Amino acid sequence: MRFIGCKKNLLPFLDSVVRAQGVSGGAFCDLFAGTAAVGKHFKRAGFAVMSTDLLYFSFVLQKAHVEINAPPTFAGLSPYIDINTRDIFNADAAVRVVGFLNRLDGEDGFIFRNYTPEGTKGGRYARRYFTAENGRKIDAVRAQIETWMRQNLINEQEYFDLVCALVEAAPFVSNISGTYSAFLKQWDARAHKPLTLSPPAVVPSKHKHVAANEDALAFAERIKNVTVLYLDPPYNGRQYAPNYHILETIARADSPPLRGVSGLRDYSQQKSEFCSRKTALPALSRIIEAADYQHLVLSYNEDGIISNDEIMRLLKRHGKVDVVEKDYSRYKSNNGGSGRTRVKERAYSMKRVHPKNTLNDLSGAEWLWFLKSVESTAYSVRGEEGFAHELRRLHPSPKPPQLMRQFVEFFTKQGESVLDPFMGVGGVLLACSLCDRRATGVDGAVQNNARFGCGVSTVCGWVAFLSAGGARHRFACRCQSD
Repeated sequence: MRFIGCKKNLLPFLDSVVRAQGVSGGAFCDLFAGTAAVGKHFKRAGFAVMSTDLLYFSFVLQKAHVEINAPPTFAGLSPYIDINTRDIFNADAAVRVVGFLNRLDGEDGFIFRNYTPEGTKGGRYARRYFTAENGRKIDAVRAQIETWMRQNLINEQEYFDLVCALVEAAPFVSNISGTYSAFLKQWDARAHKPLTLSPPAVVPSKHKHVAANEDALAFAERIKNVTVLYLDPPYNGRQYAPNYHILETIARADSPPLRGVSGLRDYSQQKSEFCSRKTALPALSRIIEAADYQHLVLSYNEDGIISNDEIMRLLKRHGKVDVVEKDYSRYKSNNGGSGRTRVKERAYSMKRVHPKNTLNDLSGAEWLWFLKSVESTAYSVRGEEGFAHELRRLHPSPKPPQLMRQFVEFFTKQGESVLDPFMGVGGVLLACSLCDRRATGVDGAVQNNARFGCGVSTVCGWVAFLSAGGARHRFACRCQSD
């Protein structure tokens, strides 16, 4: 479905960010679930997923795509609908029930009366979100689902499965450019198509999954033992609730007071702090501090109201941080009049470090492994992995940068400085360039300095070191990755 910030097209990118942290399973928590695309992906990947969102229609999608592990049987409807209850795969039960709903005659309900030209004719505001036929069909389907639930003919799982099917079908016949903040003055071709429900695809899983309709911070405060905490908050001043108010009404099956040309429902209790420059950064900080997790992944747009520098400063207070950028197509209804069609999505990944660990960025298990393990090492001396070994090997005792990196990471935190008073041919300095540490090297042999300068020019950035005479030298060297 069309949804601002939907990560469906970025799932391979996000998956690679999570895998780069060395994580392949465990508990995955999504605090801004939206369409549940991310939760569904990591459920399929074998994680136990828990997710939440302030919007109720998102909760419906989460229930169907994240929480449900097996196709619903709809056994209670078998006396009324031709369902093969002996089919152990329940392959056709949902198809037959949805087919029944698709054949219902329409009725004049809340959606027809408030969001179609015929229903609003003669009123203060004439709206054209749906054709009369589709407006009536939405009302009829929603009423039928409620009737079945009141009569105990369907259970909770089956109820959310059917409501999800309706919520996902409505955007395909809506006369909008992308959101429900406004309708089109002329009919879009898709609006004339008949409303057609399809059963939500169920992702089988052996894990228990949790869907919630809660504020992100409230949910974060009560979750425990999360492996990956995923955050995809709003990044600009546009609130999500008014952009999807009709889907919210369809999901809730209520009849709220409406206002304005767009027929907005009250959303005062669904406003996000992330849509304000004053409250976004403090809200992000509270979530990061409150939740119990090992790794954090934050999706944020380059146009976001929280700057990259602010995010980096915040995350570095809590652990080791990496950031990866991905260029992708901007949501067409969200270019702010700039005309730009491409935008960068940033994925910040952070491995959380215990606040009492002032030495390094390692977890307790990594700390113990380093102190109690004996490692047999072998490193390549060719190509990029050799780090100019053909020059460094002229020194009688060149240190492998990969091995030195382990020592540097144990005794320092990301961004700190390292002094090597006997740098030789720069094994430690090269190690620092591999793990985001600043490095200064000192050596009494000018010959070694010259050889080191030539070698390091292929692998690291600006490097400062002192010669025996005390003169300060600087080599302008660029990484091969640049």
